Amino acid sequence: MKKFKSLILLAIIPVIIGVSGCSRVSNTTANTAGEANSNSAAARSDSGTSPAPAAANADNTKVSSDRFESIYTDIAAKKCKTTSQNEAEGWIIQMCDGVGGYKLEVYEDDIRQSMNVVPPGGKKSELDFQANVSNAFSEFGEKAEWRVEKKDGKPVPFAMIVRFIASDKKDQTETTSYLVVAKIGAEKSCITDVVRPSSEQNEEARKLADAAPGKPCKSK
Repeated sequence: MKKFKSLILLAIIPVIIGVSGCSRVSNTTANTAGEANSNSAAARSDSGTSPAPAAANADNTKVSSDRFESIYTDIAAKKCKTTSQNEAEGWIIQMCDGVGGYKLEVYEDDIRQSMNVVPPGGKKSELDFQANVSNAFSEFGEKAEWRVEKKDGKPVPFAMIVRFIASDKKDQTETTSYLVVAKIGAEKSCITDVVRPSSEQNEEARKLADAAPGKPCKSK
């Protein structure tokens, strides 16, 4: 990664995690899909403790509603398999296991992260977080929350929620922690909603996720 990029990163983010020779912005809290948020990196680090999650976030923890439930999977770098990278250019691609045969292809380039949804035996869908959420410096939380419905006793995902933390373009010491909702399908997956931080962010994201299959894709 070019030297000037590293200097910018050190100025806006206090901790960097090395990932197979390439750097990812570190999470100062657990940053799971179901976690309460702060808008500021300073607010998260100064508190000394992580905010209490609105939902359990252990591996494969299930959060049930009347019809649907949530299953969490890892998208943290240490839990995923590196498939390609270029240390000189500063980019890395990793494949992370999902639910029901789905996988998530997470990639980072120029201190910005995005992901593709790879269905079992199907064509991958590009979610394009830079176009649909923010093209500022960014990172994902450590978990993806899959909303699933049981069919023949097996969980079938129909929507997904991920935490996406992006810096403010005007003041890069400030960040916004979005919850991003995507509908999931064998033929196509896409982002449908972006939920800004609030006291009811988690609940709002789940409601939007449960309605996502009938919603249009977010336009770029």
